[in-house]
Amino acid sequence: MARQPLEKEQKRQQVAVRLSPDAREEIGKIAEARGTSVGAEVERLALERLKYLSRADAETQDLFDKALDRIEHLQRQAKGRWYKNLTAWSAVSEMLAHILDDARPEDPNEDEAVADAAAQQMAARSERQEIVRALGELGFAVREDPKQATLYGALRQGGLLGSSLRERVQSRSWESAAIDALTDEGMKAQVEPLFEALLLADRKVDEAAEKWSAAMTAYWQAEQDGRRLAVEIYPFGLAKQLGGLVDLAKGLGSNLLAKAGRRHAGDD
Repeated sequence: MARQPLEKEQKRQQVAVRLSPDAREEIGKIAEARGTSVGAEVERLALERLKYLSRADAETQDLFDKALDRIEHLQRQAKGRWYKNLTAWSAVSEMLAHILDDARPEDPNEDEAVADAAAQQMAARSERQEIVRALGELGFAVREDPKQATLYGALRQGGLLGSSLRERVQSRSWESAAIDALTDEGMKAQVEPLFEALLLADRKVDEAAEKWSAAMTAYWQAEQDGRRLAVEIYPFGLAKQLGGLVDLAKGLGSNLLAKAGRRHAGDD
């Protein structure tokens, strides 16, 4: 193959670099440890930095620099390196989660639809709180949220007492029955219209909550897709353990089938 003309070849050019005594000393130590010259190390470090800058945009570099500063600080506080000291590792792990959360894009609070739905939800809950307060002043106590957790903590999970009882506990049916049982007709006349308003307020709260959930769905879905993508490409923790268990179960199943096949062949 013909050699390219010299002028078209990429020529190496010498660049004068001025270093402080401290920097010169540090690079000298690196060069000595690697068995190279100071000049070679300056070139290597410069090329590595250029490669890093080509791979990381300004926002990513800022994230890395911030994480590095905080890792150094946490390691000093924990008195150990994060990869050797469990306290340091835990601190760094928690910090990285927060630092990424702080940099989260597409803040739903800045979405007009989400903000409007949230405002409606707050207004509906405030209206319901006023009705609950008015009933309380009449001496008739009701729960603000008919779907809130009860003393039977398992009820919300489908619990030990069954779904039909759970539905009754989490509704206004018991409170309605208590109104029907009132013997003070004057109090009953005051309570009944407020209770009807409370039922309407419950519906408003539910409708506002559904609207807010609908506005948030795209954000939740995007986050779930990203987390699923990370686990699929880089399985970690419980996901990796579960994958190992699945492989183990498949292996055991294959062995059992093979043994059964050999036993069946022997019977023949």
